[in-house]
Amino acid sequence: MANSMIRPMLEAMRNTIRNIILLNERSHKTSIELCPKTIKGTTAICLECPRKCIKICDFWIAIDGLHVVQNKCRTCLCDPSQHYRIDYELEYKEIENSAKP
Repeated sequence: MANSMIRPMLEAMRNTIRNIILLNERSHKTSIELCPKTIKGTTAICLECPRKCIKICDFWIAIDGLHVVQNKCRTCLCDPSQHYRIDYELEYKEIENSAKP
């Protein structure tokens, strides 16, 4: 149970820090919203394979490459022990902050 909470907590803290930085840079009127999506099936993140990066609100964010895993990975040839099973995919969305009166 504890291990299943580590990833969401770290992602939330990381995103909070990004948004604090954006808020402190008074020129930014945007923030980053986390958009988790439930995954059906046995999916994992490979700790060995390179990840793609996307740029959102001046931040480069490494995107998790999802691999299909049963007894072995169907996406790469890396050792199964290098795969971390997940139950959600995390996407990011740039949102406009509304002006406060």
